[in-house]
This record gives sequence, C-alpha cells and structure tokens, in this order.
Amino acid sequence: MAFRPKLSRRALLAVAGAGAAIGGGWAAVESVRRNAVEGAVLPWFKANSQAFDPARLDSLWSPAMAAQLAGARIIGLGEATHGSHEDITAKAALVKGLVASGQVTALYLESNAPGGRQLDAFIAGEPGDPAERLRSAKVFRVIKSRPVADLLGWLRDWNRTTALPVRIFGIDCQATAQDAASALEALEALDPAAPCARRSVMDTGASSSSMARPVSTRCRPCPSPPPPALRTRTR
Repeated sequence: MAFRPKLSRRALLAVAGAGAAIGGGWAAVESVRRNAVEGAVLPWFKANSQAFDPARLDSLWSPAMAAQLAGARIIGLGEATHGSHEDITAKAALVKGLVASGQVTALYLESNAPGGRQLDAFIAGEPGDPAERLRSAKVFRVIKSRPVADLLGWLRDWNRTTALPVRIFGIDCQATAQDAASALEALEALDPAAPCARRSVMDTGASSSSMARPVSTRCRPCPSPPPPALRTRTR
C-alpha cells in the first residue's frame, strides 16, 4: 500500500514562499557583487578605452593604442562573441597593426599544434591560395573565415620583406597524443641527460574503425636507482 503524504495548501504556499525568498536573496547578493565588480573595472575601461569607427574596423589601430601597448610581452585579443565576422575582422586589423608597429613577432592561435604548424609554413613562404590553405588546415572551423585568410596572405607578404618574420603557433592541445610526443621529444632534445620515464599515450589519430592503440614515446627509461648505502652501527 503506497503512502501518500498530504500537504495542506498553507504548507505548499509556505514552501513556495521560502523558495522565492531564498532565490530573491541570492539574486540580491549577486546583484551586489556584480555592482561591486563593475564599479571597480568601469573607471579603468573609461580611462583606457579607445574610440573607433565601427564602419572602418582598420581604425581600431591607432598611435594611442600603440603607445598603451608599448613594452608588453604578451597581448591578448578577446572577443564579444565566438566566431562572429565583426570580431574576427577587428582582431585581424589589430594583428596587422601590432605586426606593422614591430610589437608582435608571434601569434598564438586557439588551434592544435599541427594546424598551427601548417599555417606557420604558409606565412613562411609556402605557395598557394590563402583561403584554400586555411580550408585544408587542421584548425577549428571558427578560424576558417575570409578575414583570417586575408590575414594569412598579408602575413606572408610581410614576411617576404621584413627582417623580423612573424611565426604562428597553435596552443590548444586537441591532438593529445601528437602534442605529448612532441613535447617529450623537445624536452629530451633540450636536456638529453635528464631522466625521462617511459610513457604511453593514446593514439588519437586512429581511425574510427580501429581500436585506439598505445604509442610509446622515444623517451629512455629511467635508470634504476642505486642501492642504498649500508650503514653499520657501532656499540
């Protein structure tokens, strides 16, 4: 026999009221926190932001912005939305300004390392059409856009005449097996004397019809530790 608890209308209203009170209290707390954060950062934005003409995204780069970024070692380019044409076009304009002013010699993209190497080879002088090279590169689809293709062509032309060529690197580890093997090989090349544990990584490049197989890296096995020294006790 099933037991069905009976709740009065008053009890239900009390539970609903308590939930609303808790939710309203949480919303009030969040509102206070948000106002505190905005109050701290908005003055900085107002003091350091640069106006530009939305109809001319190349106006994003200006001498004032160049002066603000002078001496920076790492410059991050964010976006209001992920993959919109306007944001990508704006970032491409900023990259051109940073490169032309001599403030940037390396671009780090949200892509895996193999895709970054493909784009780096193209701007280093590889022949072909920028749009076609970008279309075949192993990078995310969000990167495969006309503004990025135009930027690749511009960077290739820049590298042909400059004394400080620009490089492209992919830093989003998606092909984990390849990235791990490359990292361990680089570590061994930099410090051959360092002991390196033998490791096994999953081959993410295996086809869907085959089982993923472990791939041993080229690291040498760690040498066996020497036996502990014998200690004698004298009385």
